[in-house]
Amino acid sequence: MNFKNWLLFSEAKFDPNIIKPSKNGTGVDRFDLDLDDQGNVVTHNHSNEKSYITIDPKKKSITSGSSHQRLSPQSTKFHRIIKALKSKYQDIEDWEVQVSKFEPANKFSRTVGYWLSRPEIRLANKMPKYLYHGTSTNLWYEGIKQKGLVPRNITGSSGSFGAQNISALSYDNLVYLSTDPDASTRSAAKQASENHGGKQLIIRIDTKGLDPNKLQPDEDSGATTAQASIDVMSTLAYEGKIPSNNLEPFLFKTNKNWEKFYDIPVEEHPVTKDLKTGRSPYHGTPNYYALKDAGLIDEFLNILIDPKNITDTQVKNILKNATWTQNVIMILSDLGKENGILNSRPLESIKLSKELLENPIVKMLVKHATLKGNEEEFAISLAKELGKKNFKEFIPRTIQEIKQKEIEQQEKIKENIRNLTGQDATQHVQELLHKATNKDEMAELIIENKPELYDYDILYLLVSASAINKDKIAELIINNKPELSSDNVYQILSRTNDKDKISERLGADNISKLHDYNIKELLDYATNRQKMALIINKYHTKKNSEIKKLIDKYLYEL
Repeated sequence: MNFKNWLLFSEAKFDPNIIKPSKNGTGVDRFDLDLDDQGNVVTHNHSNEKSYITIDPKKKSITSGSSHQRLSPQSTKFHRIIKALKSKYQDIEDWEVQVSKFEPANKFSRTVGYWLSRPEIRLANKMPKYLYHGTSTNLWYEGIKQKGLVPRNITGSSGSFGAQNISALSYDNLVYLSTDPDASTRSAAKQASENHGGKQLIIRIDTKGLDPNKLQPDEDSGATTAQASIDVMSTLAYEGKIPSNNLEPFLFKTNKNWEKFYDIPVEEHPVTKDLKTGRSPYHGTPNYYALKDAGLIDEFLNILIDPKNITDTQVKNILKNATWTQNVIMILSDLGKENGILNSRPLESIKLSKELLENPIVKMLVKHATLKGNEEEFAISLAKELGKKNFKEFIPRTIQEIKQKEIEQQEKIKENIRNLTGQDATQHVQELLHKATNKDEMAELIIENKPELYDYDILYLLVSASAINKDKIAELIINNKPELSSDNVYQILSRTNDKDKISERLGADNISKLHDYNIKELLDYATNRQKMALIINKYHTKKNSEIKKLIDKYLYEL
């Protein structure tokens, strides 16, 4: 046996005196443990990338590290650390182990003793006899039973069979598996049941006939090989289809056992149940985009048809055929729009080629969509086109369509603004500014197209404009309304930033319209009172004694 193998399989050493506890949020002592190069159990150094475990003696539980530093309870390293700890914690085999990253240790967790009894997986020696996949009984009936486990790039579905539409978005050419039914497979089964209906189902996969060269790492593990992925999370992936004759389904029971599956009735999809009781999916989720696109709900989550007329077959077909919805989430995430989906992958994960990602037209389109507030529309358009070969034709067409739609929308808004007359029209100005995504752009349209700007119009325009563009809005008002009232001048001077520039644009004729009470308010509330006093003194040509007294107060007394 060479030195590396001797070190790997030799007995680890544990000295409790050198182990330092790490306090958790509740002040309870926990220990983050690792093995050093000599095979000693030591306190984990979080500055390195090595995997570790956390033990909590008070709760009698073990957590297999965190993020990409997790340590599978089926790994040799886990077994070695546990065996060394027995000298201090004689009952450690009865402690519970948190395996899934989705759930804390709970009543369904397996014990340390259970994991020690499980075989260690070394792919270099041979394929394990069985692998496992989490799904639900509904999905079993819908395709797995007849077609086997099929990756998305073959089925065209929005997620792999099992926990599709869960928070962690996956690669479309892989089927995700675990080396034990109580690893993350159980969480996948739970989420598949919640998302698609039916009972939690674990599929045991006979590996006979599978190609070991097609075993890949689960990207959530952060590993670069299938073996390293197993050592971190007890998970891996298979590239390609797994035939149905390799599959045997088991139902999860509350006594922690998996019992052989026998036919049970198909249940309604959870989304169908929700719609029938008047509940819509959350905004920004894949199901929301699918149902909205099909006309069942609107953007305000109102159900648009009588719930009594909604059928389970109708809902399932809508969700099944909306293969683009996950991609909408990912594109929006890439654009900086968060929609409640965690751990979103970059665009490379969703069948977008590097050539497309680097295409200057695509970059321009993304920037255009972000600036103009069309992110969701852009994301849906692009997501629906994913997988088509002629992207070069699609991208210019999409740009042209978006720009044309913007032109049409602007012309319609301009026409509406031109028809706003009379004092009552101010209320419509408020509504336009309130609803506008880009308030500065809407303010410009109102100033340039409204037949007459009233005092309240100007107030709302200056209040609604973003701070960085108030000066620009003020200049447009000055240019488009030759006759400004004293209140207009007051609002412009009080709400703009570059007072010198704006006062020059207003000029002496306009600033001379200010009454003494306007000037008092301007001076009282100005950030720089002395500067405001200088401006009024320079441009106001009709100063009475009261105005002069106010100016003198801030010019000389302060």
